[in-house]
Amino acid sequence: MQGTEPLRSSRDLRPTLIRSKLLVPTPTGLLHRTRLCRALERGRERKLTLVSAAAGYGKTSALVDFAQNTSVPVGWYTADERDRDINLFVRYLVGAIAERFGGFGHQTCEALSAQGDHLFREPTAIMGDVVNEILDLDQDFALVLDNFEVLAGAPGVQEFTRRFVEVLPPNCHLMIGSRVLPDVPVTQLVARSQLVGLTEQDLRFQPEEIRELLRHAQVDISESRARTIAARTEGWITGVLLILDLLREDAEAVLRSAEKATSHTYGYLASEVLGRQPPDVRWFLHTSSVLREMSVRLCRDVLSIDRAAGLLADVERRNLFLTRFGDDDGATYRYHNLFRSFLQERLCQREPARHADLHRRAGAWFRREHDVEEAVYHYLTAKAYTEATALMERVAMEWFTRGRVETVLDWGRSLPDGVRSRAPWLSLYQSRALTDRYDYEAAREALTFAEAGFAQQGDSARLARVYDQRAALALFEGRYEDTISEAERALAMLSPEEIRERAGARRLLGRAYVGQGRAAE
Repeated sequence: MQGTEPLRSSRDLRPTLIRSKLLVPTPTGLLHRTRLCRALERGRERKLTLVSAAAGYGKTSALVDFAQNTSVPVGWYTADERDRDINLFVRYLVGAIAERFGGFGHQTCEALSAQGDHLFREPTAIMGDVVNEILDLDQDFALVLDNFEVLAGAPGVQEFTRRFVEVLPPNCHLMIGSRVLPDVPVTQLVARSQLVGLTEQDLRFQPEEIRELLRHAQVDISESRARTIAARTEGWITGVLLILDLLREDAEAVLRSAEKATSHTYGYLASEVLGRQPPDVRWFLHTSSVLREMSVRLCRDVLSIDRAAGLLADVERRNLFLTRFGDDDGATYRYHNLFRSFLQERLCQREPARHADLHRRAGAWFRREHDVEEAVYHYLTAKAYTEATALMERVAMEWFTRGRVETVLDWGRSLPDGVRSRAPWLSLYQSRALTDRYDYEAAREALTFAEAGFAQQGDSARLARVYDQRAALALFEGRYEDTISEAERALAMLSPEEIRERAGARRLLGRAYVGQGRAAE
């Protein structure tokens, strides 16, 4: 393995899963909550519930309210963009169930460890283990997969989810919250009366629900004003919450500008709200938004925020789009995606040097903590490509072998072309993954960067692996002469001690000869 000792992601080693713990609910109002909970409860007898709407319509809040009030246990999994590897996805899904049923998932996790990168090619190979363990529970429960849109385009996760829905045991009711319609057999489920769906139309706040919500915040408005806000925000709860602070100060002015309270003008309203916060809160919001997941400890150790506990409590009290996972000192926090993106964009535009410095500091901290994935994310955001590619190179082979293929591919796509040759190991394993996915053109492009990088390093042994992979690509495309040429080139560069690699190249030669009808050779 290249480099020295391999680095591992702390997310792989964590015994409990932060995102499988139930969210602390945000206030939505009794009328709205009751209406949606009834709709979701009616769907519990079906196989699947889909809650699909654009950002800011309260999908998560609706699911949280259901989980807090239903009579059955609920496993909760909030996905994020780091979970696109099928191996990780299944581990978190199993962990979400295990949070409610201790001991669940041992058989599946053992099977996952045995699968390695094979699961990338056959995502449903683990299905029997998951389904059998769910059946063994012999108890009804609901499983929530929230924020599912971030996994769109991950072929392994999509194929697994489609099959999971098809074979879902009767004691498990699946609930998916997503901005986009997930790739599941909707038509078949509807035909069999096995699907319940909530859309933007269902999630929109009605005038009386808006009045009740605002009364809880000590803002009393008339029925006509509630109808105006409902019409001009299109019942979009994020828009209602954004104008909440403005309503306290100047209700008439807010109502005149409320036509701007839609998802298309989020930045305008967020700026208005942010401008009314105390300076220390504004500073904290911009600084802490550097982290994808926050805690008091992370704010203190990574960002040097000494008053993190008090500031987090203040932000939560002000309803500034902060979601809490868990309770007490171990609580973890996350900003709403829209709000975090808004804060990061403002910080980058107004203080680009500070934005980059904070992310670079965060990258260094997570690297010391052996959390490679978070370190790489922050280094990439800071455009610290030297540090990012150094980490990528150290784990590329290991992560490919362990099935972290989607991460390897995403890293390759995140690097500018002028930088990709600095990570030749990453490009080589990216090519192997793309070959498995039959994307031969992209696989050849990745090999070009791998070849350039190893050539710059003067590493002939690793260049031989590039030529060996080129030979494999040519074989799959039926270009037998190119297969023979590239395999012989690899053999010429491999030492006699590299027995496995030489055997692989000779195997490719043999298969090319067979393809040409030269069986004797």
